[in-house]
Amino acid sequence: MGIPAREINGYAINEEEYSKPIGLNFNNGDLLHAWVEYYDPGLGWIQIDPTWGSTSGIDYFNKTDTNHFALVRKGISSKTPFPPGTYRFKENTNEKMIDIAYNENIDKETFVPNLSAVKSSTLNIFKIIAGQKKYSLTNNGDTFIYFQKEDKELILAPKQNMDIFLPKDTEYLEYMNINGSKYYLDL
Repeated sequence: MGIPAREINGYAINEEEYSKPIGLNFNNGDLLHAWVEYYDPGLGWIQIDPTWGSTSGIDYFNKTDTNHFALVRKGISSKTPFPPGTYRFKENTNEKMIDIAYNENIDKETFVPNLSAVKSSTLNIFKIIAGQKKYSLTNNGDTFIYFQKEDKELILAPKQNMDIFLPKDTEYLEYMNINGSKYYLDL
């Protein structure tokens, strides 16, 4: 369809065995997974995982998570580079060549969204007539924030700012994390 895309190979950390596939299990015990990035001219390269989306019920086409650890990105070639652990230089092909470990004691509060909003002035006469106020949103946290505005899902990356217009009688803004957990910000 003319959309630039590239394959990513790596590891996918799976906390819920029943809902997310990890990937291909080689004889040596390495667990690899593949997902994709597509290019959006306004946002750059966006990682998505259609496999996890179809098995978990979470929208991984419009969102990504922190459970993917990329080892290689394919670009010019769709076949190379090979991810570590898929090729062998020794006679014993069952020997594990790499080990991936992660901290299982991550503080879950680190990934709670942290959004702030400041009312700002506007010279847009059409917005003023329509009864809308301008707010500058800032994602102060370390995780992506998602929210709906006029049937469109907006994404706010960590440390990113965004200006939006809301009806002047809006009392709060509802937003979500990757899992769809809802949070509310008083305006």
